Amino acid sequence: MNLTLEQAALLLARLPKIGPRTAKKLIDHFKDSRDIFSARPDKLLKINGLGESHLKSIRHWEAIFPRVVKEEEEIKKQALSLNTYGSNAYPLPLSFTADPPIVFFQKGEVNWQNKRVISIVGTREPTSRGLVLCRTLVEQLAPYRPLIVSGFARGIDIEAHRTALCCGLETEQYWDTLLAGGTLENIKTKLNPFLAMGHLSVSFGLTPLLNAKTF
Repeated sequence: MNLTLEQAALLLARLPKIGPRTAKKLIDHFKDSRDIFSARPDKLLKINGLGESHLKSIRHWEAIFPRVVKEEEEIKKQALSLNTYGSNAYPLPLSFTADPPIVFFQKGEVNWQNKRVISIVGTREPTSRGLVLCRTLVEQLAPYRPLIVSGFARGIDIEAHRTALCCGLETEQYWDTLLAGGTLENIKTKLNPFLAMGHLSVSFGLTPLLNAKTF
């Protein structure tokens, strides 16, 4: 079977025993993620930290492939774009972290070339003073045109996004969630006003399902 680059990245992110750090080592070594699945065992074992358990997981990648096919269908259905570690479009600062996400799913447009990035994350139950402080911080940063990164939870996260959009800034939400049927549908009434403004990008990681009650 001839894998695409996207399929190879999705597989690598889904394989048991292969965490983000190991996946990063593999891609850094082979450059093309497709080559990982055709590499000889002796080539793989030359990579520091790889052992027999990793090889077994890579050898049995075809068992995971149906899941990848379903994810590809979901990506198309929800009109998402797939961003993979090692690609030209992948945010460079994120690639320098110890365990960057091998894939993330993006909806909307964002300028990843912006070197001024501010992450704002806080409690879901802020005080009125906390909300004022968050708004003031973003408003005072606005002249520097930063990209504001946060989650999409109630409280400080969403206040940071609202204020950024009112100031004409780009914002980036990051959700550490598993793509599954209906995830965006669960909260689309809350999400659509942000996407409609054209300033919002949504990224998905690869762990638990969304809990709509937190948004």
